[in-house]
Amino acid sequence: MFVNVPARDRSPGAGNQEQRLKYKGIIKTFNSVLADHVAKFQSDHPDANVISIDAFTLFNEYLDQAKELGFKDISSFCPNSTASDFNTNYEKYGCLAPYE
Repeated sequence: MFVNVPARDRSPGAGNQEQRLKYKGIIKTFNSVLADHVAKFQSDHPDANVISIDAFTLFNEYLDQAKELGFKDISSFCPNSTASDFNTNYEKYGCLAPYE
């Protein structure tokens, strides 16, 4: 199973425009190289059951339809989401409830 990389440039924590463009280029290159490797692997191993998941496209579709899918906020992030009490005290950190 091969899974490509979703768009990092659309992540709330991706940084400024320059950083977003950098992420976009790196991921585009990585996913292209991965697709070539998957095709070669499949060609070299015709008996293998090769599964390729296009996470890049799936995540972009989710982001494009976020409101319809029930997400309230896809443009910001909670910097304290790793706090040990985050799941029960998310409001203390100024965050939406987990999975909102």
